[in-house]
Amino acid sequence: MVDTREVQRLLDLDRRDVISALLDVDRRKPEHRTAQPGYLIWLRGAFRTLLTKVPPDARVTAEADADRILAFVEGWSGQRHAAGRGLAVYAAPTLWVQYALPVPLQNGVAYGTVNVAPLLDALDAYEPYAILIVDHERARMLIAYLGETTVVEDDALELHTNTWRFKAGRPPTLSRLVGIGVGRGAHAEAYEARVEHQQQGFWARVARAADGLLRDRGIERLVISGSVEAAAEVRRQLPEHRQGQVVGFVPLPAAGADLQEIQDRTLPVVRAAQQRGEAELVAALLDRAAHRTAVLGQEATFAALAAGQAMTVVVDRAAREVRDTVLIQARRTGATVTSVSAPAANNLAPWDGVGALLRYRIEGSGASA
Repeated sequence: MVDTREVQRLLDLDRRDVISALLDVDRRKPEHRTAQPGYLIWLRGAFRTLLTKVPPDARVTAEADADRILAFVEGWSGQRHAAGRGLAVYAAPTLWVQYALPVPLQNGVAYGTVNVAPLLDALDAYEPYAILIVDHERARMLIAYLGETTVVEDDALELHTNTWRFKAGRPPTLSRLVGIGVGRGAHAEAYEARVEHQQQGFWARVARAADGLLRDRGIERLVISGSVEAAAEVRRQLPEHRQGQVVGFVPLPAAGADLQEIQDRTLPVVRAAQQRGEAELVAALLDRAAHRTAVLGQEATFAALAAGQAMTVVVDRAAREVRDTVLIQARRTGATVTSVSAPAANNLAPWDGVGALLRYRIEGSGASA
């Protein structure tokens, strides 16, 4: 999964000689299943057109960088099992950055400053979420994307109850994510108590594995599924801040549910949570603007960014031109950017689709111009 923060660091490059290539390389599409995929044919033509617009004194270098990108894409297309449905490549002298995404990008090439806005837009639109399906013996941990119908990662955890040994032999094992065998307990314990002890230990390890996945991948939404008892116990054992990131429970079997069913059942829950969060954020922005701790509109927002006053910029995802400029300005001043969609974004329409929460209160008039 591509780290948005890593992509945003490309905005810090003070260069005007970068070739950016963004491609839809989804091999599920018929035009990309041929010996010469459609995206490769498109890229060759797009580069020919682009290079005619490069200044003559930079054209030789730009042609070399375009050839590097083209050679990479040709090699990538020849890999039968190459992962990714979207491809972004940035090249310049002493610079090479590539990203393969599990979601498609709109085809585009550019020369000059690094063109990361379409990449960030795709990452924002296809925000990941985690799914944990757990019962008394098994757990599955998956990562899915809001705009997609394919779960892109699937790790399994299992408690092997048939190998429980209480007097001799090795303890039962869990998968690599859990990484710790289950203890055997004291000989004097009743069998039922030992089973309960093993069960609680399994759920505790599942909770730790889920916490680690969310932390490592920077994911902030989790759907828990499976049996009611197991889901409740695992949630209870999550750290407190992680419990707040659980957006819902969906009953599904830990074994047997296919990826399409999992996605179909969990996606509405996550989308509803996203809409609630966006509505609350826009409402807070409008309320704080009335108390001079936020501003509304392009002019006031960009002035706040330039002054280092903006803490969080809220922008309509559909207002792409404004959003692209905001992303660059916010990166330079340390502000964060949150994009929102309709219906929450509709409430920003009178103010150019943008506003900002401020680091401190503005004194005087014109705070929400």
